[in-house]
Amino acid sequence: IVDVEMREVTAELTQAGFGDSVSALCWDSMGSVLFAVSGSGEMQIHAYDFSVPDEAKRHTVVDRNGANEGHIGYCGGEAYFMEKDTIYRIKPEGGVRKSFHSGSSFALSPNNAYMAISPSGGVSAAAGADSFLLLDMQSGKTQAVATGFAVYDFLWSLDGSRIYYFE
Repeated sequence: IVDVEMREVTAELTQAGFGDSVSALCWDSMGSVLFAVSGSGEMQIHAYDFSVPDEAKRHTVVDRNGANEGHIGYCGGEAYFMEKDTIYRIKPEGGVRKSFHSGSSFALSPNNAYMAISPSGGVSAAAGADSFLLLDMQSGKTQAVATGFAVYDFLWSLDGSRIYYFE
């Protein structure tokens, strides 16, 4: 992690206990805790809390039960991540993972109002999997967005007004 104003490294996640590989990152809503899908071999959910005064105690493993590389988000006090074709959520302070939704990829909007979800199977989905879901994070309602092809991944605009998706 680099402090861009000071132009110096403030933390080396791999040396802090995150393992050899860090595949996805996100910040909590206050910008003080960094969550990551990382590990050495099996990927896990890690956290690095800058509000903890003792540097040696900033790193914690939030979930040790495995995670897919590439997808993590934070909304409403919970970290969201994937394992196989399931999106899970967990309270980082010591919660137990709970199944949230099925899917092969997801992305939270910058304001955490929506989650875009590709149906289970993604690229290898059966014929007819030509839409993705837009889930309202407050109401839980979903809306299908037709694309004409299976969606592999998502990227939101910084203001959350647009979503880009990749086949």
